[in-house]
Amino acid sequence: MDARAGLMLIFSLVGIVSLLFLAQVIEPKLTTIAQATMVNSSFFQSNPEIRILANITSINQVKNSTTFFQLRDSSGTLPGIIFEANSVLLNLNKSKTYEITGRLSEYENETEIIISKINSVVSIKKKK
Repeated sequence: MDARAGLMLIFSLVGIVSLLFLAQVIEPKLTTIAQATMVNSSFFQSNPEIRILANITSINQVKNSTTFFQLRDSSGTLPGIIFEANSVLLNLNKSKTYEITGRLSEYENETEIIISKINSVVSIKKKK
């Protein structure tokens, strides 16, 4: 292998490693439930992973490892599901707003979100 081929191989490997790193770091676009659930929307087709700010209106744990949610924001509602229960679920509160990240999926002709991450949103109150 000559020097140019070796150099091209190194640049290719650096590029691949950079893309893998960026795929882990870049957050999905923040959207509303209405935007994410529009039937036949280009958003749904091109952005299966979303991030929404929503309240949890119901929590139903049916097995030790599966929990169903009903999520609501100002634009609508969306069912959510977590297949692997964890300790974070014990601290969820219906009165708080959460940042929820997950993949959109369709089940029985209804759009739902398979949740991968839930973070509590801290509201900052302005002083008068």
